[in-house]
Amino acid sequence: MLFCFALEEKQRLSFEADGKELLKELIFGGKAASGPVEGMFWELPGGNYLFAQKREILDRQGIIALAIEIQQEGLWQRLQPGDRLYLRYLYEDNCGVTQLFRPYT
Repeated sequence: MLFCFALEEKQRLSFEADGKELLKELIFGGKAASGPVEGMFWELPGGNYLFAQKREILDRQGIIALAIEIQQEGLWQRLQPGDRLYLRYLYEDNCGVTQLFRPYT
């Protein structure tokens, strides 16, 4: 499954982002494409991403905490994190996995 969220403008570039304010609306969400895209399947666009992964299915609070961690890391590296957050759930070795992708320039 792949989901894309907009991020709140003031919070998306803050070292001390407020987790209650960071995530805005869901832009899209659904089954991720594993081959040619047909119907309502979504793909993660190509590009440069800040990335984090946990070998468990995180709840909303866990997702926000992980999103803040990668935001802080990107800012510390003097990158310009984008205004979207991609969330992907998958299964590896019979275990749920949560992945976060944040585009940057």
